[in-house]
Amino acid sequence: MKTIYSYRIGLCVMGIALSCGVAKGQTDATPATAYLQQAEKEAALYNGKIEQRYFTTAEGHPYADTKEFTEGELRFDGITYPDVPLRLNVHRDELILLSPDRKTCLVLPAEGVEYARFGGYETRWMRPQGEKGYLAEGYYQRIRTQGNHPLYRRLKKRISERKRGMEVTQYFDEKQEYYLLQAGRFHPVGSQKALLRCLSDRQAELKTYIKRHGLRFNQERERTLVTLLDYYDTIKE
Repeated sequence: MKTIYSYRIGLCVMGIALSCGVAKGQTDATPATAYLQQAEKEAALYNGKIEQRYFTTAEGHPYADTKEFTEGELRFDGITYPDVPLRLNVHRDELILLSPDRKTCLVLPAEGVEYARFGGYETRWMRPQGEKGYLAEGYYQRIRTQGNHPLYRRLKKRISERKRGMEVTQYFDEKQEYYLLQAGRFHPVGSQKALLRCLSDRQAELKTYIKRHGLRFNQERERTLVTLLDYYDTIKE
């Protein structure tokens, strides 16, 4: 992983520059001042709180897709950071950043997150307009970026219990919600019927396509949604 946050190096560079007689009030940026300015911007990422640890034996994990950190692009407080290790906690609705020394997990302040692109998704903190009002505020992931019909998902996890005889097992239970963006509003498309209702002008063609290709909405919901929207765009052109 690329490491661009070394303050020791920055201080060394500053010391070298000062020993070379950098004048106070100099208007042209030296390598030392340029480095320290960039380091100061990057330091803003590490002002968040430390992620709270889980003291539970629950099966699974509280994160979207994987508990491992994935490098991606982060746009935070007007600055774009490449190759940043991130993961999304969908139990607490928190975007987590791994420190450069890989020892500390920090919660990014949601108000500063413009977007985070990692794991194949573009994640944003949103309070989108639904069909009948605003939806719950939180992190939404854009699944489909191409075409005229953006598709989003909202993941949530809670700790549930499973009983088998006298044995009780806790586990992270995931809930998935999918939304199609049309005319500025988020329309829930958690079922095949709901999606076809949103695309009613080509409903017959879509039903034929589903049957011909053996698409299984309940078993492969996300892939089926993307596949049908891709096909819809081709027949609408």
